[in-house]
Amino acid sequence: MTRLARATLAPVALALLAVAMTTAARASEGEWLVAGGAGAAWLRQGGAWHPGGVLGLEGQYGVTDAWLLRATLDGSWHASSGDTRPRALGGSAGITYAVDVLRVIPFAELGVAVADLGGVAGGARTDLGVDVGVGAEYLLTRRWSLSLAVRARALPLGLRGDAAGTPARVGFMLRLGRVLAE
Repeated sequence: MTRLARATLAPVALALLAVAMTTAARASEGEWLVAGGAGAAWLRQGGAWHPGGVLGLEGQYGVTDAWLLRATLDGSWHASSGDTRPRALGGSAGITYAVDVLRVIPFAELGVAVADLGGVAGGARTDLGVDVGVGAEYLLTRRWSLSLAVRARALPLGLRGDAAGTPARVGFMLRLGRVLAE
């Protein structure tokens, strides 16, 4: 078993167990949801994928019972074979479409993303791109939920720094959310 496979086996097993047991809460029309989570991510920079961990905060507002506006802030820190330790700090804003099926709610997300990359070959840089994701949430109660989201972020537009290459990040996050009463 490779080092990468061993490093990701526990988080993947935990995420699958969490999905099998439950997933997260969702904001209905006119409600807010705030959530925090952690997971694993792989950052593509300089032609190589770097495994690491990710932490994030998210806010959602229910426009209808199916459509939500969302904003995320997250940071990921990655292993490297060299002296540098790649990191990506960023966020996205976009929409989520959720299908309310009893207590398990599958969803799809699309948004615009920006990320500041540091500790990477060629120096620090800031890039703009897209963020897409899919996932499922489980309603623990009417106000609390647990979800698993898998997201991919591609950043083809360089805003600052060395714009060689297209950074990307793929990962999953297990998050706990709370619907705020109006």
